[in-house]
Amino acid sequence: MELSRLRAENKRLQMELEIAKKSGGILREGPAVRYAWIDQQVGHYPLSSLCWVLSVSVNGNRAWKRGDTPGRTRLTDTQLLTLIQRIHA
Repeated sequence: MELSRLRAENKRLQMELEIAKKSGGILREGPAVRYAWIDQQVGHYPLSSLCWVLSVSVNGNRAWKRGDTPGRTRLTDTQLLTLIQRIHA
């Protein structure tokens, strides 16, 4: 069982290394360039692995694909508390 787990981990690590080699200088580019490259490679590799290696989120990639802005701003704790209180009321 341990051997099969190690083989699976080895296969995953080899795939991630292959993705990193193929991506070249993509890591130095902005998220939009990374998302575009991921879109081209998603048929060859799992989306989660591509996003992991290129340091972007899967949700950010999906938002980019829909045309949304992946770098949305988050609510502060105070804003969130006010929103929850309004919804609850």
